[in-house]
Amino acid sequence: MKRLMYFALSTMVVLTTTDAGAMGGLGLLPDRGDAHLSFYLDNDLFAGTDENYTNGARIAWISGSRDPEQFGAVQRGLRRLTGDVKSLKQFKYVSGFRDLATIEYNYGTSITQLMFTPQDPDARKSPPGESPYAGWLGLGFSLHAKDTHALNSSELSIGTVGPNAHAKEVQDFVHNLKGVDKFKGWDSQIPNEPTLNLFFSQKRRLTFLESEWGEFAVDGFSEWGFGLGTFRTDLYLGALTRFGWNLPVDFSDPRLSPTAY
Repeated sequence: MKRLMYFALSTMVVLTTTDAGAMGGLGLLPDRGDAHLSFYLDNDLFAGTDENYTNGARIAWISGSRDPEQFGAVQRGLRRLTGDVKSLKQFKYVSGFRDLATIEYNYGTSITQLMFTPQDPDARKSPPGESPYAGWLGLGFSLHAKDTHALNSSELSIGTVGPNAHAKEVQDFVHNLKGVDKFKGWDSQIPNEPTLNLFFSQKRRLTFLESEWGEFAVDGFSEWGFGLGTFRTDLYLGALTRFGWNLPVDFSDPRLSPTAY
């Protein structure tokens, strides 16, 4: 089985404001407080292929630290997964947090498009055993709770598969720019269907070689999570390792995932 390599590009812009009313009335949409704007791009171009999970793009807005008492209804619902004060006191070990008084909350909004094709661009229909022609477009609302030892993230995602995801149009546009042949089977893509998903992930910081700031260090985090819904249902477990100089305490993730922080 061919190993699918991907290219991941992440760009972050820090947004700030001095608006005194920025913290009030937090709801589904971004407020005017300090925040991060991230762009993710997955593509298999480094492997010289254009097949299976062939492209993914995501724009995510993540707020700075916010008062959970001011969250809107969706964030309050997601807080049952990331942890509220009562549940964290009862299940402190499960939450991963060391000091409940230091927990920070961030909420986010994201738009994601994923694209899937078979291996043969001339295939009018996907051959048996290969990925079908499919696209997914989703709008996500997330909540993140963290201290220096753990990060719990949850996301409610509303989306669609099928032509309404506009995967064909995006791929055709990119292929026109690159001057390469288009895939010929998009007329057989899976039909339009709305999707609703709930995602959760927990990351716990790992320290393998600790040093003073500015010196070489090796760290990372373990991770487990799940997805439940009509688009994706799965359970996963893994880890990520970093090494280098000037490593901040951080849970950022270069992968395009529903709860990427």
